Amino acid sequence: MRAYARKFTLGPEPEGFWAKLRYRLRELLFGFFLYEFWHELNEQRARYADTMNTLLLGEFIGIPLLNSVVTLRLLPYLLPDLQDWKKRQAEDVEVLERHPDIH
Repeated sequence: MRAYARKFTLGPEPEGFWAKLRYRLRELLFGFFLYEFWHELNEQRARYADTMNTLLLGEFIGIPLLNSVVTLRLLPYLLPDLQDWKKRQAEDVEVLERHPDIH
């Protein structure tokens, strides 16, 4: 799982037998029907964030890709995720790990 992906949770487990049963049933149904979609959505979100960070990084090191005013407006949104982005870019990932069905 990538560092950008967040753990899905329906909130804290409630008290009481019926509330716990309903909570666990919702988690089970989520796992059956929506987990794959949720996981792919997080992967896609991480790819878009990585692309945007790469464009902004180019602006920071002096490659004029975007307008400087736009870069300064996007900077507050970039800084909280900067450490995670550096870790994701530094990890060694094989292409076949991501898409094993491609030969």
